[in-house]
Amino acid sequence: MAGILAATALVAIFLNEAYRPGVYGVAVYYILGVVYFAVAGRNRLVLSPEEEFALTQGEMGVPQSTYVTGAAEQEAILRGGGTAAAPPVGSPPPPPPES
Repeated sequence: MAGILAATALVAIFLNEAYRPGVYGVAVYYILGVVYFAVAGRNRLVLSPEEEFALTQGEMGVPQSTYVTGAAEQEAILRGGGTAAAPPVGSPPPPPPES
C-alpha cells in the first residue's frame, strides 16, 4: 500500500508544473550528496561497537566506554584479521571508572 501511495505522489509532482523546479532541485542536491560521500565521506567511516564485536567474534571482549580501536585496527578487522592486543575470550571486563 505504501508503495502505491509513494508512486502516486511521485507521478503527481511531475504532472504539476509548479512542482517541477523543486523536484529537480532536490534531485541535484541528492546527487551532490552522493558524490560527496563517494569522494570524501566513505574514508571517514568507523565501525560501530556492535559491528566491530560481530566482525571480531567477540575476541576483544564486550565493547564498553573504554573500548576503542584505531583506524588501522578496524581496517585489519574488516580484512578478516584480528588485533594483536586482544584479551582472551571469556576474560572479565575491566571495572567501571570511579566517579
